[in-house]
Amino acid sequence: MKRFPLILSALCATLFIFISSTSLIHVGANAPRERKFEFEYKALVKNIPTGAKRVDLWIPVPHDSPFQKITGMKIDSPHEYKIHTSQYGNRVMHISLHNPQESSVAVTMRFNAIRKEHLQERLQQANYAPVKEERDPNMDRWLQPDRLVPIDGKIKQWAQEVVDAAGAKTDLEKARASITISSQL
Repeated sequence: MKRFPLILSALCATLFIFISSTSLIHVGANAPRERKFEFEYKALVKNIPTGAKRVDLWIPVPHDSPFQKITGMKIDSPHEYKIHTSQYGNRVMHISLHNPQESSVAVTMRFNAIRKEHLQERLQQANYAPVKEERDPNMDRWLQPDRLVPIDGKIKQWAQEVVDAAGAKTDLEKARASITISSQL
C-alpha cells in the first residue's frame, strides 16, 4: 500500500516535467525575449527666479506599444498636471506654474515596464528575399525638415568632417567614427 503513493507521486512529477518541457518547445529559440524593469524618473527644476510669471515643465511619459507594456504608473507631484497624447501616440506630462512661490519643483514618476525584443524574422531565414512592405502613411512627414531635425546640409557637413578626420573609408568605419565622436560629447 505504501508503494502506491510513491508511484503516483513519481508519475505526477514525470507528467509535470513532460508538460513543462513541451510548453518550452513551442517558445523556440527565435521567440522574442522579455526583460522587466522598474523605473523611477525624477525631474527637478532648480533656481526658479523670484518673480517668475510662469514655469512650464514637460516630461515624457512612456506608453504601451507592441514591444512594451507599462504598468503601475505613479506620479508624485506637488502641483496639478495633465497628460497629453500627441498626433503620433507619444505622451507627455505638462505642469504649468503661474507665479510660482517656490524656488524649485520636484516631480517623480514610477512605473514598471516589460520590454519585448523586436525580431526581424525574415532576416533570420536562410532563403531571405526582400519583401515589398506597405509604405508608412506618414513617411512624407518623417522626411520633412523640423526645427529639431535640420536637413539643410549642416549635419552632413559635420558628419563628413568627422569621417575625414578619422580617415574612415567603409560604412562600418564611418559609423564607428560617428559613434566615437557622439559618445565624447
